[in-house]
Amino acid sequence: MTVAERINQPALVPIMHWKKFAEVVGIEEGVLRGLCDRDHIPSICFGKHRFINLAKLNHLCLDESHDTANPSGAAED
Repeated sequence: MTVAERINQPALVPIMHWKKFAEVVGIEEGVLRGLCDRDHIPSICFGKHRFINLAKLNHLCLDESHDTANPSGAAED
């Protein structure tokens, strides 16, 4: 079973409800709420509902993994 099937959400949807995200990632809801409030996890609100911005989070993670692989910024040979 793929992750998308397990969480019952298509992979192409760029947002996920914050409670579902906490469940999938395996952290407490209060911890995730704090991370979102401090802008450590990108989120967006629609009315009273908060969603994790998966597209932006993915972009941030990819940028960070690139920076970690080459911290000096020098070109690799």
